[in-house]
Amino acid sequence: MASAVSQFGTQVGYVAMPLLAVTALGAGPGEVGLLSGLATITVLVLGLPAGAWVDRVRRRPVMIATDLVRGALLMSVPVAWWLGALTMTQLYGVAIATGVGTLFFDVAAQSTVPHLVGRDRLTAANSVLVGTNAAMDVGGRSTSGVLVTLAGAPVAILLDALTYVSAACWRACSVRSGVRGRRCGQARRSWRWLDTDLAQPTAPRDLTRDSAMSPPYGGKHRL
Repeated sequence: MASAVSQFGTQVGYVAMPLLAVTALGAGPGEVGLLSGLATITVLVLGLPAGAWVDRVRRRPVMIATDLVRGALLMSVPVAWWLGALTMTQLYGVAIATGVGTLFFDVAAQSTVPHLVGRDRLTAANSVLVGTNAAMDVGGRSTSGVLVTLAGAPVAILLDALTYVSAACWRACSVRSGVRGRRCGQARRSWRWLDTDLAQPTAPRDLTRDSAMSPPYGGKHRL
């Protein structure tokens, strides 16, 4: 779900950013083309180094961090517009930085799938992921056009930023829930092991002997 929200926001930004440059700054065809190209050229420049680096770190924190960074960068655009300080230089910088964030996010997301579903379900999971991304591509760009028409490009970019922040929060909350679930599962397994072990006929004698030999912690039976 969080990945779908991030992908939706990415597609909104692809449409809203050039439209903002045209409507708010009067950008020409060359400037709009350069702005659109800067958002994707990072794949050619940093694609291989990004894959090598992500392979050596934890993927989920990378995904959360890139969502937050992209959200903050995009949020600076409508703020600058409302303050009357927006420039093409800022849009170029935001396009490059968000392109880098999208690259690292995509690499981390694709590397996470095999660890989440296992090899036996990898084909089905990739099919769902590709279908979701395709739906977000169409829905995000269509929604962006409607938003720009109804509310203006700055509002569309603000919504884009909020999608990234919400996706990061969603993913962070799911991490904490997963950690709590694993800890509870470990605790339940420990109690089941303790109940089974103490149910053996020799368990009281073993526990007393181990406690006497290794005070105050006991031996293999620790309470």
